[in-house]
Amino acid sequence: MLSESTVQYLSAMHYCADAKRKVCYLPLAGIYWDDELTDMRDIWKFGESDRDRFLTLFGIRVRIWMEQTLSTDECTIWGEAQTQLPNWALFRRLDPSEDDLRHQAEADEYADAIIETMTEGADLVSVYCKNGLTKYSAITRLDKEKRNSPRDLRNDSLWTRLFGTK
Repeated sequence: MLSESTVQYLSAMHYCADAKRKVCYLPLAGIYWDDELTDMRDIWKFGESDRDRFLTLFGIRVRIWMEQTLSTDECTIWGEAQTQLPNWALFRRLDPSEDDLRHQAEADEYADAIIETMTEGADLVSVYCKNGLTKYSAITRLDKEKRNSPRDLRNDSLWTRLFGTK
């Protein structure tokens, strides 16, 4: 369940038919509307548990859009949130347009590319998945051999340009 402060914050968000669709590549990897959350940066005001639950709800909604079967845990999370936030706009957008689905797919693909770049060449990558929420961690040792090279780095990935690893 969401904390009282997060429920209070999200309860102020009411459905608006002409709300603006927005894209968030990380951490959401998808689309949302400004009547669901004014600015995605606001989730950092939530505690970690609420932030994870919030992101999980968006993941569950995408699974509903894709007509995928929800797990028992996902159904519980969705039901609890609907009970806590019955008027939240997130629950009003369960039948997306083709354009919405296209933007969602594009955002998801771009987020995958970002994660691939961020984890490319890492010494240790860990992935944690639960209820549609995936967390990534990448560790790169900076004490490895000297990374300066006379070669042209313009065609290398951002990760390689920043840390000199492949």
